[in-house]
Amino acid sequence: MASFSSVATASFSSVVDIQRWGALLRHCDILAQAGLSAFRRQIVDGELPADDLELAFLRGQAQAALEERLTANDLRFFDTGHTSNRSATTSGCPTRSASSTHIA
Repeated sequence: MASFSSVATASFSSVVDIQRWGALLRHCDILAQAGLSAFRRQIVDGELPADDLELAFLRGQAQAALEERLTANDLRFFDTGHTSNRSATTSGCPTRSASSTHIA
């Protein structure tokens, strides 16, 4: 599943290099099977620095989870300004503060 350009430009100086490349492809194939083909392509093509792979994965996972929550709970068009205004008008009700309550 490796792209031709990334294999053609890779330089292998030892059997260990080839084994590492194969291990990378095996791990990346798991990503593709999980529906993360674009992420796999970015890794194999060297678009993402190796040190940033875990952080990129976690950011993508968090973004996907947020999108799912917003869609599932129909919060995509939630108007926080409208809700804040409504809360401000109802917060004008007299309330009893905890410091003014006396316990006998």
